[in-house]
Amino acid sequence: MAITDKTRKMLWGRSGNRCAICRRVLVIEAPPFDVDSVVGEECHIISGRKLGPRSDSTYDWNLIDSYDNLLLLCSVHHKMIDDQ
Repeated sequence: MAITDKTRKMLWGRSGNRCAICRRVLVIEAPPFDVDSVVGEECHIISGRKLGPRSDSTYDWNLIDSYDNLLLLCSVHHKMIDDQ
């Protein structure tokens, strides 16, 4: 399964374009003649990998990519949480 367009829109829209932890803006506007930079990451609360960080073998696999199992983080907090 994959994150649907509707779920992705809800996630980014309801987040206010900010990291769930530090509230950093996740899309950085580019200067003229350049492109915007997306520094946000769509993250699973219960891991999307069977042996990933925060995996739970009892969690319904059909809900892995649901809105309730996702949050937006900056790349720093995503790495920190997965490492710890």
